[in-house]
Amino acid sequence: MIRYTTLSRRRALLLFAVCLTLLLSACGKKGRPVPKDPARNFTWQSLEATPSGNCLAFSGTLAGAYSNLESLRLEIAPVTGADDCPGCPFVPKEVISLSRDEAGFNQENGGIGFSYCPKPAPAHRWRLAGVSTFNRLPHNISPVKMTIMDQQAVKAFQF
Repeated sequence: MIRYTTLSRRRALLLFAVCLTLLLSACGKKGRPVPKDPARNFTWQSLEATPSGNCLAFSGTLAGAYSNLESLRLEIAPVTGADDCPGCPFVPKEVISLSRDEAGFNQENGGIGFSYCPKPAPAHRWRLAGVSTFNRLPHNISPVKMTIMDQQAVKAFQF
């Protein structure tokens, strides 16, 4: 029969603690996902929305492998008062999916152009996501932008 001494138990516990620490610190990857094949990815080169009556006219251009664009997802939220601050987290109130054809996708230059009429508001915060035909590639999401529909009403907010 082998008899363990106190020193051996301490060494075993220390070794176990070191191994557990190394194992837990190595788990998980930090940062945004990077596609395995960047040649299949596309990015937003330009994107804007201009008011057109009570609607928004969106136009933009994609760069990279824009032929892999499958659809677009528009996320939009009305800005109705000073409590809707531009620096606050974006929470969309409406999410609209558009096919390539509905978004007016131009295969030759990667351009898009479409209109959407949200619920009336003095301003709208929005972002647009391009969905790739390859499921493993991440969506290409634009930064959150704001389009002012009624300049007078927005001035009354006093941001």
